[in-house]
Amino acid sequence: MQSLQKNPQVILELAVRNHPGVMTHVCGLFARRAFNVKVFCVCR
Repeated sequence: MQSLQKNPQVILELAVRNHPGVMTHVCGLFARRAFNVKVFCVCR
């Protein structure tokens, strides 16, 4: 049986430059559109 989710989960992988303020900018993009973010994985 198929699951009929109202808001399906999506996984995004972003590659950004390691500069001050980049994480704030990315978080702001999601916040402006009222997306719920469960996890941010950050590595170098």
